[in-house]
Parts: sequence; C-alpha cells; structure tokens
Amino acid sequence: MTIQSAHSYINQYLKENTIISATDLCQHLITNHGFSSDAYSTGRPKLYVDVVKYLENLQKNGHLDAVEKNQENCLYKVLTVEIPDDFHKESEKIEEDDNKDDDYEDLQMTLF
Repeated sequence: MTIQSAHSYINQYLKENTIISATDLCQHLITNHGFSSDAYSTGRPKLYVDVVKYLENLQKNGHLDAVEKNQENCLYKVLTVEIPDDFHKESEKIEEDDNKDDDYEDLQMTLF
C-alpha cells in the first residue's frame, strides 16, 4: 500500500468518526484495507508511527484537535473533514524532511 492510499483511507475514516483513536485507526487499516499487521514486541502495529505522523499533520493544519496523548494511544477530535487533495503531497514532503533528520542522526551515531 502506498502512503497516498493510506491517507485516502484515513481521510475517509475521519468522515465517519468524530473521535479518532490512532490505535483503532491502525486496526481499521489492517482489517479493512490490507495494511501490514507487523507489530513491535510491545504489540503496537508498526503502522502506528506513520498514522500518528499523519494525524499530527492534520492537527497542525486545524483539521483535528488533540484530546489525549500518552504512551498508550493518541486521541483526536475531528474539527473538519474537508481535507484538500494536495494535503497528501505536503505530508509526504514533511515525512521526507523527517527522514532526512533521521538519516543525519543515524550518521552522527556511527561516528561514536
């Protein structure tokens, strides 16, 4: 599955729910849309990180409001379901920038 298809499924999920649980959303994507069920040793789906990144971007842009964030789950309230089609491109750009930072940190770690 591509990032863009995941974003489309998430946007559709936002139209059908007023409160979004990142954990429940991951389970929805796995069960109903064929995303990987691979999980960390903690039991959390590996998909969780990408889902939360996208939800955080939606929050930053005023589409969601954070209700609760803790180590177990992140909950959001849907403020608007009108998400522009080009929002996917912006999110991918942010993810690319995030990955560049990760690569830099990995490089720094190899120096020691």
